[in-house]
Amino acid sequence: SIGALSLRGKMLEYILARRKQTDYRTREFLAAAESFLELNKKNIRELEDAGISFVGKLKTDDLSAMGHSFGAATALTACGRKSEMFSCCISHDPAIDWVPDDVRRELFNTERVKETEMKYNGGTCGFESGSKKDSPEKRKPGPFYLFGKVVSDETNNSSVHDLDHFFLYSNEFMDKGWGEFKLIAELSRLDLLGLKSRYSEVGYVYKAHHSEFSDSCSTLPLWLARAVGMTGPRNPIETGEEIAHRTLHFVETIRRERMLKRKAE
Repeated sequence: SIGALSLRGKMLEYILARRKQTDYRTREFLAAAESFLELNKKNIRELEDAGISFVGKLKTDDLSAMGHSFGAATALTACGRKSEMFSCCISHDPAIDWVPDDVRRELFNTERVKETEMKYNGGTCGFESGSKKDSPEKRKPGPFYLFGKVVSDETNNSSVHDLDHFFLYSNEFMDKGWGEFKLIAELSRLDLLGLKSRYSEVGYVYKAHHSEFSDSCSTLPLWLARAVGMTGPRNPIETGEEIAHRTLHFVETIRRERMLKRKAE
């Protein structure tokens, strides 16, 4: 299994396997998202038989991509390959190292990173191609087939910077230097993250652990979750409420600004 590679200390193989896993999961996610949006145009028999219809009821221009850890890597990759499908991207403690080469290259575009006076060499095991100058568009995946049918095609030239972003990190990720949070924060400070709209944001949840962005820490008694490092010193319910509040505030801000822009047009 992929986890076994990490346990055996084969980090190069582990990271490369994770990137391939993210690539495949992103294709599944985009295929599912496209199928969902298609329900706004045409119903399917299963829903029809149940007396349910979403035709003409979905806000197809208000779709946010959001994820935590591996899910955040998936959301970022999806937005990098199909930015026109989403209104914004929310990344909670993103596993940046697991993002495939094409989107990592675009996220940390050489010209943008140069402005920060920081460096990015591809992460734990670099870029698989070994060439920093390769055009990311040349390596974008082709069509994704499911049961012999094309369900998602990612051959366009969209960029992960074509929409607004909200990165939210736990204290644990900050302490361990994970998720490229320093570089992401500097890109945001210089207005080099996402659209030049000043709405992209990088935030931190202090005294919080990585697992508190999901409900996994709530499956254990609090004393045990703290003992095994799944929960920080804060009340995990309060931590979850802060994460939810800050995330929803960002989404509502993007929605409001998009609405004002449409009215102005």
